[in-house]
Amino acid sequence: MCKVLEVSKSGYYKWIKSSPSKRFVENQQLTEQIRQIHQLSKQTYGSPRITRELWDRSYKVSRQRVARLMRKAGIRSKVRKKYVVTTDSKHTYCVAENLLDRNFKVGNIGQVWVSDITYIPTKESWLYLTTVIDLGDRKVIGWSLGNSLKAVDTSIAAFNMAIKKGRGEFDGRQIEKSLRARANGYEITEKSEKYLKDRDDRRRIHSN
Repeated sequence: MCKVLEVSKSGYYKWIKSSPSKRFVENQQLTEQIRQIHQLSKQTYGSPRITRELWDRSYKVSRQRVARLMRKAGIRSKVRKKYVVTTDSKHTYCVAENLLDRNFKVGNIGQVWVSDITYIPTKESWLYLTTVIDLGDRKVIGWSLGNSLKAVDTSIAAFNMAIKKGRGEFDGRQIEKSLRARANGYEITEKSEKYLKDRDDRRRIHSN
């Protein structure tokens, strides 16, 4: 093996018998402290904040050394995505009247529906889950999942599924909250009016 490594036998045996260097031991201890701080921060701290924490623990080290040890140990901070405001209240679109007024105690099924959108982060992009819930029994009666925030892919798609459930007599007032961006409120109202018109037309046909 000495021939392959091109080292002398005396040098090899000296290395075998030698103790780890002071620097090596310090780096091992520092790396362990870095791991602890990194875990306590829920993996969000990078080298600057970890360096400050180490100084608080009486480890007087430079940020460059901490960064080098982090790279060697494969320790990386999780970068938090910047919060993006998606609700735009400064618009001229129609805003539906607040008929529910936070009264969530509803006794009858099909009387009040509520709707909302949940943003789900994935590795590739954001997904948007829209749900419609019947407050009569708190069951999800309509939903939609996709990567588009367009009304036709979110609120309206979930709304259509809820209508097909046939719960109660829809009178256009069930939807309390929907996405308020890009005229969704207008599109939902338009959809409600179309449903009511079609229903009234069907009633007239049956009555005749």
